[in-house]
Amino acid sequence: MAAAVSLAVTLAHLIGATQPALGADALGMAESVALMVLAGLVLRYAPTRQAAPAALAAGLAAATWLLRVFTPASPLEGLGVCTFWGLGALLAAVVGGYLRFLDVRQDRAVADARTALRLQLARDLHDFVAHDISEMLAHAQAGMVAGDPRQALERVDAAGQRASGPCRCWIAPWTCCTTIGPSPPPAT
Repeated sequence: MAAAVSLAVTLAHLIGATQPALGADALGMAESVALMVLAGLVLRYAPTRQAAPAALAAGLAAATWLLRVFTPASPLEGLGVCTFWGLGALLAAVVGGYLRFLDVRQDRAVADARTALRLQLARDLHDFVAHDISEMLAHAQAGMVAGDPRQALERVDAAGQRASGPCRCWIAPWTCCTTIGPSPPPAT
């Protein structure tokens, strides 16, 4: 919206509908800097589909404001002046785009790290649980073959207790992370 208004005012000056007022050069310079900052911020934070057209409009408005207070001798001189002044908008856009790229890269790195940790946790849990389940099955089958079901159940229970201990220790930090700060003291 700001870029459209700025371009409309510049166009009005070019067709002679308005004349520059006293101090228009200083205000135009401040407006141009604000539009350059806007171009950088739009490229960094706006949704992708809206970022490019909005930044392009802001950059164009920042580059052409000089035509309100400066009458070029030739079209080539006007193009050169606008191009030179547009380098600031281009720099702001490059910085905004680069910061957006860094944000995206950081988000991907965090997602990849979380996935790697989840996979490692799943592998570790599988290794421990699979070993203990195999032990429980062996005790149960031995109890069925040997004919002492009470002793087999006690062994299966002991193996289950051993299996659940490490699982609780590994899962507890992942499930009780809802608050930031030190952990509450254990209940006594």
